[in-house]
Amino acid sequence: MYWHKVKAILICLLLLLSHVHTQEDNTYFFNAEVT
Repeated sequence: MYWHKVKAILICLLLLLSHVHTQEDNTYFFNAEVT
């Protein structure tokens, strides 16, 4: 249960970041995450 809560919070933070940052920053961030 606790882990699901943490994951939900992390997803919310990622969504917030995607809204705040520009598209270029998002592309760079996602590329860093994937590789």
